[in-house]
This record gives sequence, structure tokens and C-alpha cells, in this order.
Amino acid sequence: MPKLHTLQCIRNDSKLSNLIITLNCTEFTWNCPSVQQPDYGTIEIYYRPKNKIVETKSLKFYLQQYRYLNAYNEELVVRITQDFIYYVEPEQVKVILRQNIRGGISNTAECNWYEDQPFDYTPKAGFQGGWPNSPIRQVAKQVTKKSTK
Repeated sequence: MPKLHTLQCIRNDSKLSNLIITLNCTEFTWNCPSVQQPDYGTIEIYYRPKNKIVETKSLKFYLQQYRYLNAYNEELVVRITQDFIYYVEPEQVKVILRQNIRGGISNTAECNWYEDQPFDYTPKAGFQGGWPNSPIRQVAKQVTKKSTK
């Protein structure tokens, strides 16, 4: 598995305490672990910076890497939030992942973090999403085993 991209930052020279930055990625893609098919959606990131501001080109590469990885959107929004907190060190952050409508159902996952909440996280060297013990994951493994025989 290739090394994951990290978020690069620039110094925040603004002394305004009420600065809120909004980032919107309208073409976000990842793979559903259940069906091994791509999912599409949007990512919105709202954050109040302290000393750093995320460099948008690194954010683009960071988000693009997920198009090749399996993950459920609920775990993906948590992972993106954790990485954002680790690299950017904001006062607060909110990440919203809106999955495009599939089968007539829309799905939105949101993760919020504030500076006064505990945070103990180190980025993983690799990422392979999908709840390891979920019934859906077990069925997917069985189908894969049958199809390879």
C-alpha cells in the first residue's frame, strides 16, 4: 500500500480570534467495502485555526487518496477529522461527508471536535476501512472466497 498523503500547513498570521475557514470538496470519491464499488459525495470542513492553516493543495492530494481505499462514510469522516486535528491543530473543526443519493437514500455523516475535548491520536501508516467484525464484512469475505474458488 502506498504511503498516505499528509496535510501540510502554512503559518496563520491572523490575530483574529473569530476567523472561521470553510473548505468544500465537491468531488470526493472512496470505495464501499461492502460492494467494492465507488461512492461519491462532498466533504465540507469548517475550522477555527490557531497557529496553522491547511495548505489547500495538500488537502486536495490528501482527499484524492481515498478514492483507492475502502471505507464506510461514517468511519471515513472520523478518520479525516482525526487527521485534520493532528496536522492542523485547530481550535475547533467540523467535517461533514455527504454521500450522493444511492438507492434512493441520502447519507450524511458529521464529526465535530472542540479544543477542550481530549484528543489522543497518531496517524496510521496505512488505512483500510470497513468495520472488521461487521456482518456485512463477513458476507463480503464469504462471497469473495466463493468467487475465487
